[in-house]
Amino acid sequence: MKCATTILCLASAGLLAIGPGCAASSRRASVQGGERRERAERDGAGETSAKIDLAAAPAAVRARIVELLAGAPIAQLERNVEDGATTYEVDWSAGGRRASATLDETGAILEREAEVDPARLPPAVVAALQRARPAGRIVSAEDLETHLYEVRIEVDGRTEELKVSSAGALEPPRRHAAKSESEEEDEDED
Repeated sequence: MKCATTILCLASAGLLAIGPGCAASSRRASVQGGERRERAERDGAGETSAKIDLAAAPAAVRARIVELLAGAPIAQLERNVEDGATTYEVDWSAGGRRASATLDETGAILEREAEVDPARLPPAVVAALQRARPAGRIVSAEDLETHLYEVRIEVDGRTEELKVSSAGALEPPRRHAAKSESEEEDEDED
């Protein structure tokens, strides 16, 4: 499994959102009389979300969350079910910045977000935004990491390299010409 290059997600009225997962979550849970009441909201066909306590998550998810948060308190933990797949989204603050992660039932990190100071965005990102939205003003930024599998498959004598997220989303394929044995040996030596 390879980690994709970091994608920056910028949220602002008038600014282009770059990368998946930029929309704010509309899921809620209520707390009444000191007891947490789980309330699942239906966002669409077969989709549910419920705020849960850490103890209600599978052991692998609990262990990964403890590792990720490194002692920081959990701001919120949700169990989400979409198209039969269960994921867990945890939110916390670290060093005065908000962060979140989405995990599968095995504790594997599917996506990770961390608030970024807009003044620390790479110059290439700022330049791209200025070209895309010259009148826009950056009001917030997040560093978004997604995890991908890079797989080579052969179809009709041609090799294709596909990148697939843990959630099953495909990126556009790149085609490679068939390589000679000497080219493959050269790659093996590197």
